Amino acid sequence: MEITRLSIDYLRAVRYTEKFGAVNDYRQIPRPFSSIAYIYSGGASFQQGDKSGIVTTGDIYFIPRGATYISYWNGQPETVFYSCHFNFASPEICSERDCAVERITGLWHLREDFVELANRFKCAEAIDEQLDLLARFYRILTEVVSRLPKRKGAPPDSSLLEAVTYLHTHYKEHISVAELARMCSLSESHFYARFRKAYNLSPIEYKNRLLISQAELMLCDSPSMTIEQISELLGFESDSYFRRLFKKLLGMSPREYRARQSGGL
Repeated sequence: MEITRLSIDYLRAVRYTEKFGAVNDYRQIPRPFSSIAYIYSGGASFQQGDKSGIVTTGDIYFIPRGATYISYWNGQPETVFYSCHFNFASPEICSERDCAVERITGLWHLREDFVELANRFKCAEAIDEQLDLLARFYRILTEVVSRLPKRKGAPPDSSLLEAVTYLHTHYKEHISVAELARMCSLSESHFYARFRKAYNLSPIEYKNRLLISQAELMLCDSPSMTIEQISELLGFESDSYFRRLFKKLLGMSPREYRARQSGGL
């Protein structure tokens, strides 16, 4: 992989608190970003399908983009944790195809990096401050990724990489399957068949999921932005079509999603 593909498409660092007994139910709300969280005090238990886990003070939890799960918070009187939410421009990095939600232990020495990221993220203006925060994020990511389980199953079809990367960077634009196929030097029918086999989605379905994932981020991060504004910024022909597609993929309207999600873990 070219190192230039490791560019960050989205990054946010936040300090959260969860009261004892709080429940965050994301079983019907796929997370729109990957997250790395450091449990500063307290703890929680998680359930993802038939997999369960517990995190406590000093643990790190990695949550891949697209994950669905439920969390129960048990710190008394509350749990404090620091999260980095992020996405990379390249579809190969920290994909939901790599692993499930994972608990990671033994990285206490990263605590200061998490705290500094969250405390300074919104106020860092000088370039040296911003570079320092990026360095801290990459230090965290490097150690966490090195401890994640290796990819299971066959690697992605490398012949599709140029088209998939293009979709991740141009999802707001109109693009045909024929254009994507030409990028990969494949016939349209051959490209379509290989894409569906690799991702279990058609190219257009894949693009629509990228659009709705970006809509999730905007609904989370920009509470003052209207549904109509989000629809327009994402290039939808009408906000009614945006609403229908959002509900089709997530099972709820954009307004319901905004009301139900908290942005934490």
